[in-house]
Amino acid sequence: MITGHVQIVPDVYNDYCNAIMLSQTRIGGTKPTSPIKFREIQNASSIIKIGYFESNDLISWIEISFHQSIMRGKFWAISGLYSTRIGQVFSFNRPEIGLTIKHAFEVAEKQGYFQYFYCISEKLERVYERQWKKNQWGFNNRYDLITLDVVPANTKPTYELYWRLMGQELKPDNIAIKSRILKGYDPFKTLQ
Repeated sequence: MITGHVQIVPDVYNDYCNAIMLSQTRIGGTKPTSPIKFREIQNASSIIKIGYFESNDLISWIEISFHQSIMRGKFWAISGLYSTRIGQVFSFNRPEIGLTIKHAFEVAEKQGYFQYFYCISEKLERVYERQWKKNQWGFNNRYDLITLDVVPANTKPTYELYWRLMGQELKPDNIAIKSRILKGYDPFKTLQ
């Protein structure tokens, strides 16, 4: 039963967002971004936080940002997904996760962004993909998946985008850099 709602996170919840982020021991299956780097990233103007609330309590939130480049076209990125309820089992079918991500897609598509990038620990990517395919919120069959690269543990990637996705910090795990693009969408058509 869904007892909450999803919305853009108002600024008055910034301290709650920080507290949730700082309580996480792993993000995307690897070491989370350090508090100092996290604060630096939060100052970027293109970041939008989308949260899942129950009785005005912030339960989880996702951080997305919008970009445009000659090399990649228009795209958005998932910088992080944070929750007070992530335990041993991750599932997109949990409303605090699935509805938050569904809303992120709606926000991005409404602004004309139909491809996105994210990173995840290589050892968890298969589990993540299985969960993705099982989600009940309707965002699973509309996008094609592309694995762009795997960044070896404790290595700085060549591309700036990959470095930003990793929180601009080395990770102790191999990190898979992924992209999803709306089926039939040409990201370069909009740049002509």
